Amino acid sequence: MLTFGEQRVLLFSAGAQDELLYSLYVAGTFRDEHFSPQTTGILVHGGYFYAPQVLRDKRGRYIMWGWLREGRKSALSQEAGWAEVMSLPVMIAPLPEGKLRALDLSSLFAKGEPGSGHSKSGTWPSIWKL
Repeated sequence: MLTFGEQRVLLFSAGAQDELLYSLYVAGTFRDEHFSPQTTGILVHGGYFYAPQVLRDKRGRYIMWGWLREGRKSALSQEAGWAEVMSLPVMIAPLPEGKLRALDLSSLFAKGEPGSGHSKSGTWPSIWKL
């Protein structure tokens, strides 16, 4: 469960009869060992993102990635020799009214940008120094 101040957020994937529907979230409060949902929403649109994984870094940011299910026909996957991948990471942040947003982290990977944590020497960005 993610924590943003008093707000708690539960992430999960929903499906029906072997078909993924969406990765969803429920936001609300948690008091006296009871979760009271207040807002629900689709975490990632598109129908391919599954099984969200989240870690909290030293700065308190929630970094999320997930499994991207195959969208190609089986024959194309077999011809390519691979199927399905892990997504690129995004940062999860709260919006008003209990909603969530996923922020692109690609700017953190730009080499040599001030504040990116990435030097021209090719070291990992500071976001990964957990």
